[in-house]
Amino acid sequence: MTGALSLNANGINFDSTSDIGGDGNGNVELDGATVNFYLTSTDANAKANNSNAGIQIDNNWTLSGTNASTDLIVNRNVVSGSSTGTQYLLDLQLAGTSKVHVDTAGTMTLSGSILASTGTVTSKGFLSPTFLANTTVFVDGTNGNDSSGNGSQTNPYKTVTKAASLATSGNLIFVGAGTFTSATQIVLASGVSLKGSGVDVTILQPTGSWTAGLGTFIVFGNNSAVSELTIDLTASSTTNRPHCIGADDIATGGSTQFGLNPSMRRVKCKNTASGLYYISSLNSTSTSYLYLEDCIFISNSRCAQWSMDNGGTVNQNFSADAYRCQFLFTYSSSVSNSGNGECAFAQAALASRFFDCVLSMTDTTNTSWSGLGYQTVDADAPVEFYGSHILTNFPNLPAASPTTTSGSNPGWWAFSNTLLTKLGAGCTINPQISDIGHSLYQTLPSPAPHYYLLNLAVSSSTVTPWGESGNNLFETAVDAGTLSSSTLTIANVNVSANTGGTVVAAADCQKMRLRIKNTNASSTAMTLAFGTGYDTSAFTVGTIAAGKKAYLDFTYDADNSKWDLTGFVNGV
Repeated sequence: MTGALSLNANGINFDSTSDIGGDGNGNVELDGATVNFYLTSTDANAKANNSNAGIQIDNNWTLSGTNASTDLIVNRNVVSGSSTGTQYLLDLQLAGTSKVHVDTAGTMTLSGSILASTGTVTSKGFLSPTFLANTTVFVDGTNGNDSSGNGSQTNPYKTVTKAASLATSGNLIFVGAGTFTSATQIVLASGVSLKGSGVDVTILQPTGSWTAGLGTFIVFGNNSAVSELTIDLTASSTTNRPHCIGADDIATGGSTQFGLNPSMRRVKCKNTASGLYYISSLNSTSTSYLYLEDCIFISNSRCAQWSMDNGGTVNQNFSADAYRCQFLFTYSSSVSNSGNGECAFAQAALASRFFDCVLSMTDTTNTSWSGLGYQTVDADAPVEFYGSHILTNFPNLPAASPTTTSGSNPGWWAFSNTLLTKLGAGCTINPQISDIGHSLYQTLPSPAPHYYLLNLAVSSSTVTPWGESGNNLFETAVDAGTLSSSTLTIANVNVSANTGGTVVAAADCQKMRLRIKNTNASSTAMTLAFGTGYDTSAFTVGTIAAGKKAYLDFTYDADNSKWDLTGFVNGV
């Protein structure tokens, strides 16, 4: 080595006569070696004797070895310093006249031409940034920019779609106030969460024409958490409007990603289709838990629906909980299938539980039950309610006549499968179900209290209770003088298929009470007879006098498949 080499606290300085490599010309020549510069000082001696560059590589730079085709690689985030007074992340001068400047906003400016081995480089741009885990990606509809933004708080993106396309596991997409539209699905990667600035403050809407059967507007990834925003599809002119949020692994024309263990907190969904649509038809084994908290689902069809199976094989590892949520259905004549509206379609084999929720059904349009098939909760899987309230508003619909045939559809029911439903403490049904129609599904098995009467019509001197319904209380009123031999026969409990085609056998220790009134105005007493499915041996069942009532209590005994008479009060 010839020439001067100085080493001080400011760095290493080569003067014009310095020579490393032995060419004797004052140049620096590296053969098969790597040089790393770690320059943090602003001292001029650390700038290779050039006042216009932090690092300057002057004339006659020679490369040899297998990497001779690589002229220069800069892998460094320059955080400060500039030759022009404007801070640049990258400031290169090549061949004397070619200049590349990249400022902190990510904007590239180029003067002159840069030659590559295949010709002139004409495109200007950077690869999209990769965010580290636990990084917040910011979206600002007013001040953001999808082209020059980098997702930082000071330089945010403009759209949720852009942020979602770049976010990776561990990232939180934070969306500012305003209405944000997208012509494509917003698909959250695994581990990516989405948070707005508040319900009705941050509003997401689709625009344009969408493919039929697309699935959902926002698609869950694994462990995705969505919170503090509104998804409003009711005001959108979108053709083939999708569901608001969820996942659909057989969706056509869109993402089939099915994220496991998603959660929603303080989210409002408004849609003529479903607010939440979390349906897997291809997964019968994966464990998943759906968590909903303080959410509002407003719909003219199904407010929310969730299910996991595969070709009819129900996933036994799926459960769902809803805390303080509102499921609000309103009939609309302009919406297809609105006449079969539901608050929730809840099919979770490990149970769907509703805590302090409101399930409301409103129809102020129809004046006849014809063609209507409303359900508060559609479920052929365990459903539990605690402190929840079922409300109905059908001002123009007549009270349905008590149906006399098990399996018939009177137009409305509270639950679609009561033997799998538990009603815990603090729950209310308003108005009483008997005020708006009777059904097979209106009351619940133990441990819930049962206070709703189901009227049994007499046919051929016989009445038939409906054990399939899980209903505890039945009543009938008949004139003994109109009966054959003044005898009323209590036929075996009917367990035939309900409207959904499901036969549900009576449960062991299930309770049932019959109230029977003899309306005869003279002196004809009523004799009671029982089908073979009853065991009345514990009591002597006497006749019911004219104008009097009798109460009969039964408990189902699975050991002998009979309803045992456990109580008899006559002459009331």
